[in-house]
Amino acid sequence: MNICLQLTDIKIIRPQRTQVTFIALSLGVVLLSLSAILTKSLMAELHPEAIIFNRFWIASVALGSIYCFQNAIAKKNGKEILTQEPLTLQHWLLLMGAGMCLAGTLITWALSFDLTTIAHSCLLHYQNPIFTTLGAWLLFGQSFDRKFILGLILTITGASIVSLEDLQFLQESLFGDGLALFSGILFSGELLIIGKLRDKLSTLTVTLGVCFFAGLFAFPFAVFDAVLHGHSLFPTSLSGWVLVVSLGFIVQVLGHFLFYYSLKQVTSGFAAIALMLDISISSFLAWIIFAEQLTMLDRLSLPILFLGIYLAKSGEGVEKSEQLREQSAIAN
Repeated sequence: MNICLQLTDIKIIRPQRTQVTFIALSLGVVLLSLSAILTKSLMAELHPEAIIFNRFWIASVALGSIYCFQNAIAKKNGKEILTQEPLTLQHWLLLMGAGMCLAGTLITWALSFDLTTIAHSCLLHYQNPIFTTLGAWLLFGQSFDRKFILGLILTITGASIVSLEDLQFLQESLFGDGLALFSGILFSGELLIIGKLRDKLSTLTVTLGVCFFAGLFAFPFAVFDAVLHGHSLFPTSLSGWVLVVSLGFIVQVLGHFLFYYSLKQVTSGFAAIALMLDISISSFLAWIIFAEQLTMLDRLSLPILFLGIYLAKSGEGVEKSEQLREQSAIAN
C-alpha cells in the first residue's frame, strides 16, 4: 500500500472524509503506542539518546526516498510536487521548530526517568493536552465548548490514574519532575506547529521535514553520550537492528504519517486528547509481551479515557474551521 496515496484527489463528501480522518488518527495512535514497547526492548543494547537518533535517521532515509520517488513520478507526468505551496522560509523555520520540539520531547522525557519516578514522569508529561488546548485558544483563537473541556478533564484523569499507585513526593526529584513537565510542553508545541503546517503542506513533506530536523537535533546528544560514557551509537546485533528499523519505520514513518494526516482536519487539541489512549494501549501490550502486571487502576483508566475522548469528539473544538479546511483542501 502506498502511504503517499493522494486521498484528496478523490471526490469525497465531507462525512466520508471525516471518517477517513478519524480512522487515520486511530491507526496512528495505535502505531505510536508501539514506541514504548520497541524502546524498552532496545534499552538493553542502546541508550535513549542513541535510540532517538536512530529512529529519526532511519525514518528520514525512508521518507526521503519516498519523497524523491513520488516527485520524480509527478514531474514525469507533468504534475506538481507533493506540497500545496512552495516551501518558504517560514515553512522551513516551522519544520525546524517542530523537529526540535519532537526531539526535545523524547530526550527530556528520557532524561527525566533517571531523575524522578516513572510514575511522576508519566503523570506530568501527559498533562500536554492542557497546554495544547490553551495554546490553540491563545494563538489561533480556537473555541472549545463544555463537552470538549469535560472530555479533556476526563482524559487527563484517565491518563493520570495509571501513575497514582506508584506516586511518591520527593523533594530531590523536583528537577526530574520539571523535565517531565517540560517534555509535555514541548510536545504541545510540536502538535500546534504541525497543525499549522498541515494547512499549507502535504503530510509527506511535513513528516519528512520534522524527522530530518529532529534527527539533526538529536545527533549531538547521541554522540555526546557515546563519547562521554562509551555507549554504542548504533545497534550491535541483528535483533537490535530489526528493533530500531521497526521503531523508525512503523512508529516514526507510518505512525506519525497517519497522525499528521489527521491534523489536516482535526484540531491539535483533540489530537492530543486522542493520543492519551497511547498509555492504556502500551500498558496492555506490556502485559502481553513483557508479562507486566496490570493493576486495577490500569484497567479503570481505559473506560475513562474512552469516555473522555467520546465527550471531546462530540463537543465543539474537534474539527478545524471551514476556512482552514478550504485552505488545506488539496494538501494530502
